[in-house]
Amino acid sequence: MSDQNLPVSPPSSAKLRAQDLELLQEDARRFVVRDRPATDALWLALMKPRDVVLREYQEALQRNAQIGQGASMMRDPYGRPLGEGPPAIQAFATALVAKAILGDSASQGLLMERIEGRTTPRKMSEDEAAESRANMIAGIEAVVREMNAVKRTGTIIDVTPEKKTNGSANGEDHS
Repeated sequence: MSDQNLPVSPPSSAKLRAQDLELLQEDARRFVVRDRPATDALWLALMKPRDVVLREYQEALQRNAQIGQGASMMRDPYGRPLGEGPPAIQAFATALVAKAILGDSASQGLLMERIEGRTTPRKMSEDEAAESRANMIAGIEAVVREMNAVKRTGTIIDVTPEKKTNGSANGEDHS
């Protein structure tokens, strides 16, 4: 595959989008030129049957356990480890989708936020905003009126420090 055939932006129709995602599955280099590669990887994982995602997640966990137990990894001529399995971005997406399927609410929330976007509170109309401001001002005014209406009774204590003649500010004798 030549680099000229790598798509720059995802197509708009559902059929073309599905074909585009299949091309990403075939050649992971395509993720590099995408505007939202993580979202594309998530869609790839989401389009797979549930059992396939869970099986891939289980296999990834088993591979990680084998590496943790000292299993030797293949190395390239420069001594870097050669990995097996899907590209990391796809493994990440598969793990996130699998955890969401298994009921992890944090993964479910992250997944939905990534796909649907963050929800923002509805913006108030001008009338609603004016009413809200008026209620807030009325509440503040009521608190201030209540504070001013309280009669203060009690003894006032003078806390002004006395001046000492021997040069000691706290009244101690240093002789």
